[in-house]
This record gives sequence, structure tokens and C-alpha cells, in this order.
Amino acid sequence: MTVLRANVEATKQFIRVRLGNPYVYGGALSTNIKQGTDCSEVWQTVLEMVHGRWVPGRQSEGATTESYRGMAIGGRGPFGTIRVGHWRDIPSNAVARLAFHHGPGGGANSHMWGDLDGMRIESGGSKGLVS
Repeated sequence: MTVLRANVEATKQFIRVRLGNPYVYGGALSTNIKQGTDCSEVWQTVLEMVHGRWVPGRQSEGATTESYRGMAIGGRGPFGTIRVGHWRDIPSNAVARLAFHHGPGGGANSHMWGDLDGMRIESGGSKGLVS
């Protein structure tokens, strides 16, 4: 999938103005820059924006922590993501790198965070949206 530099930079700016917003389990990002969100929604939005497909209030692909549970190494996930066995196996030209913790039962017991072109992005617990 082709990713445009302009989309990456616009996404990073979209996140920057929201830094410090509260963690809200199940919260969806919107045009309201004070809206809180959770870990999977922030990454759903980041991946949509990078691919030029973000529409506030709609999800084009279900990129949640559970979308990646049980995926085989080499398997493809939402937005063309690829599961690797070790961080050293991440392609050098990867724009986004995601990491996961899958807790028992999933949902609130799981977490994801990542890096977009060198910018760490995570929404979780008392920290809220951080970079």
C-alpha cells in the first residue's frame, strides 16, 4: 500500500494537538480536539489517516487489539500490517510499528501502542494520549 508523506505529517499533527487528552475506553477520535480515546481507536485513526481514509465517526477497518490476536507470523492484519516474530524483522521502510499485549479475555485487558515515523503514540490509563 502506498503511503504519502503528506498523510504521515498530517497524522502526526492531528495527534500532536491531542496530546494530554484523557484515556477513554471505547472513545472515538473526532474533529473535537479534546475528545479522549483508547489505545486501539487512536491506532485505528492513525492507520486510516496515513492511508487517506479517515472519516470521523466511521471505521474503515477494525484495527483493535483483538484484530491481531492469534495472527500467524507473516500474517496480514488491517491496513496491510504484517505480524513479525521479532522487532528486528520489521521492514526498514515500515512507516508504522505496532506492539501488543493480549490479556485474558481481551478488551480492557489488552493494550496496543506504536510508532509512526519515529513518533511514539499511545493512549492508556492515567497517562492519556502521549507521545
